[in-house]
Amino acid sequence: MPTSRHRKKHKQQQHAAPVHTKRKGSAASIMAIAGAIVGLAVSYLASNANWIWVVIITAIGAIIGYSIGKTVDKSTQEGK
Repeated sequence: MPTSRHRKKHKQQQHAAPVHTKRKGSAASIMAIAGAIVGLAVSYLASNANWIWVVIITAIGAIIGYSIGKTVDKSTQEGK
């Protein structure tokens, strides 16, 4: 007689423990980019497209954004 064909038993699913990963970006870099974009927009509109002022104010916006982002990073690390 042929052997009967039984279904295999179901395997128990094992759920992996949540893995804590390190953040990929810091607030300083994100805020620097945002500050540069805001500085670019404001300087372009305010200086009637005078490129010297656009570059200077964009750099100042990036520096201000970076310093704000560093402050945010420090305050979030103190809470841990």
